[in-house]
Formats: sequence, structure tokens, C-alpha cells
Amino acid sequence: MVQATAFQGVRAPGASRPPQVQRWTWTIRVAALVLGVSCSAGLIASDVPDIRVETLNAGTSGRDERKLALQSLPLQRLTPEQRQKANAVLQDVSLFRRLPKIRCESDPRMHGYFCDHPDVAVSIWRAMGVSGLKMTKTAPGKYTCDAGDGTVGDMEVLYRTPSSSLVVCTGTFTSPLLPKPIKGAGLMHLQVTTQKDSLGNSLVTQQADMFISFPSQAVDFVARTIAPVTNKIMDKNFEEVSLFLRMMDEASQVRPDWIYEVSGQLDGVKKEDAGKLVELTKSIHAAHAPQIGAQPATTSAIR
Repeated sequence: MVQATAFQGVRAPGASRPPQVQRWTWTIRVAALVLGVSCSAGLIASDVPDIRVETLNAGTSGRDERKLALQSLPLQRLTPEQRQKANAVLQDVSLFRRLPKIRCESDPRMHGYFCDHPDVAVSIWRAMGVSGLKMTKTAPGKYTCDAGDGTVGDMEVLYRTPSSSLVVCTGTFTSPLLPKPIKGAGLMHLQVTTQKDSLGNSLVTQQADMFISFPSQAVDFVARTIAPVTNKIMDKNFEEVSLFLRMMDEASQVRPDWIYEVSGQLDGVKKEDAGKLVELTKSIHAAHAPQIGAQPATTSAIR
């Protein structure tokens, strides 16, 4: 496990959730094995020094927002096969959530890296000891996921540009307490914008729309019943993953050695993908070195 640093103010997933909430979070976990909203994600504490994000708009499940979310989906850019996968979720939506609109200071390249390599983010969470989720890349844009609690799933990136990502996932939750596995599917549309503030710092703003479908009427009923609780969980997880991205950007500027160390401890990640994170960190650190009075970092800290 990575040694504790100023960038490791973390708490265990679900540590503060009441038992009744933990009991039913499978209704979201099974369908939300998507970067940024998985309930298995490492939860980054909000009190980490100097690591902050700004919530511009709160999450919502309103009808108007759902209509706008459907209109913004890049379905016309998908292949017939991909469109069929997306429509399989959209034709029977159990839950819709427009997650909070969040803005933070970050180099767009760092944000883009983790959108391209979600398995690296998940492996970092494991190295930090804050998540048991495993994500394995099986092909370009395709991943298998295992939360270690009976929740397994498949994730596929249907569409990806610097400003828009469309991801579909299918999941199954199996437990000896249930008569049969619980199945679900999710579709997430992540939209990203970048800008500079008055000081020239790079800002990244992101918002995601979630569509979740449960084929079982019984599960669908339960999911709708506890939606007010699970909506809050999804909103919080999205904020905390945003904090993680902000943390990684900050670390690349002032503690690149920490990222080098983590990159050398990742499991289930291709060596070249971990190497890309190292090279990106070197580039970002070098760009900020004159401002923070540091020398360009080397990779000597990699173990």
C-alpha cells in the first residue's frame, strides 16, 4: 500500500452510511459501475488541505432536465450496434439523475487521461487502500469490473471526445441472501468544458447524466422507492471522484514523486498506460515548476 501523504485524506467507502442505506445500495452499485459514480469508488475526504472543488449546480432528477439530457445524447454518432446498447437502457429507465455540475482547477490533460484510462484511477484507489473495486481492460474502451462484494459488470465506452463521453455498463449482484441475481444496466453521459480563470489557471467543469434500468419490476420498485437516498449517494460520489481528479492534478504540480511511487505499484494496469501517467506528470510539473520554485522532477522516485 502507498505510504500516507498529504494527498491521502481518505475514508472507507460507506463508512458513515446507516445500515439501511448500505443494505440497499446494490440498486445503484449493480448499474453504476461507470467512472465517477460507482459506489465502490475510493472516497476522497473533503477536508484534505487545499483540495477543493466548486459545485455550480446541485444534482436533480427533474423532468425538464431529463428531457434535456435525452436531447444531448450523441446517439447519432454511434454505430447501429452501439445505439442498440444505449437504447436497451433508455427504453426502460428506472432511475434518472443529472449529477452535480462541478468545477475545479485542473490541467485538462490530467482529466482527459483518467477519462481515457479509468482502470488506472481504480488501481490507484486500491493502492491507496480506499477501494476494493477491480477494473480490467479487455479491449480498447472495454472493461470488466468486480466490486468484491458480489457485484460484477462490464463497461464499454461508446463515444469519446474531449468534451463528451458516453458509457454503458451492465451489472449483476449476487448474494446468498437473494433468491436470484439482481441485474441492471446504466448509461452515463459525461460532458466536460475547459476554460482559464483571470489568473490563467486551467479550470475543468464536468456534469454527468445517469440513466439506470432494472428489468425486474420488484427491483425497479425498490429502486424508485429509495431514490432520494441513492441520489444523494451518487451526487456525493461524483463530487468525491472530482476531488480525486483535483488531487491528482495538485500532486502532479507539487508532489510528482508521490505519483511516480503510485505508478510503480499499480496492479492490473498495462505498463505503458502507467508510463503515460508518469510522462504526463513530468510535463505538468515542469510547466508549473517556475511558479512554485521547484526543479523539474525526475523519475528517480519510481520503485
